[in-house]
Amino acid sequence: MTKQKELEFYLDYVNIFISVRGFAEHYSLDLSEANKIIDAGRHVNDSIYETLASSKRMIKKYGVYLCLEAFKANENGEGASSIGDSFKLTTNTADALINAGRDLDEQLSRPVQTETENAIYKLIDKMDAIFAEYGGYDHNDMMIYQLNGINESLNGCMNDADYDIVLEYAQTTMRWFAWVKKSRVMQENEPKTLFG
Repeated sequence: MTKQKELEFYLDYVNIFISVRGFAEHYSLDLSEANKIIDAGRHVNDSIYETLASSKRMIKKYGVYLCLEAFKANENGEGASSIGDSFKLTTNTADALINAGRDLDEQLSRPVQTETENAIYKLIDKMDAIFAEYGGYDHNDMMIYQLNGINESLNGCMNDADYDIVLEYAQTTMRWFAWVKKSRVMQENEPKTLFG
């Protein structure tokens, strides 16, 4: 999925839906998939605001969609003057929108996930599956805490070094989840005692 699509899903979620469940049902997703898409879109949305100062001002004032629409119109041959007329803006403002849209387009065109990010998401999927099957007992609250911690750490990543650190966290946490699974399997298969 492209960053553009992730952003569109996230903005749909923020502007249209009141719950993740409603979003998931609308797009025929399970809750885990819906949360991942929303989190990825939130990450894209947050990274957008790391652009140049003038682009930031235009995005904040006019929104992501208008900036991208101005850039697309310019790419299709329209000049700043005609784009300004279409949006009832001055030529200078339309030119700034085009530039902001170009910055956004560059950010959205970057690869969606690195190998490290993919590895983290795979570990999170495995932890989610273990939680779904073995949660609800002695370690339930800690499992939730660990999953939330990994997701929050992942959302806070700003560069490759951050992702490497979160991958280490995820690997360590996965070992703990595997231990919980093993413990639960052993508890469920405890041999019958004869005396006691």
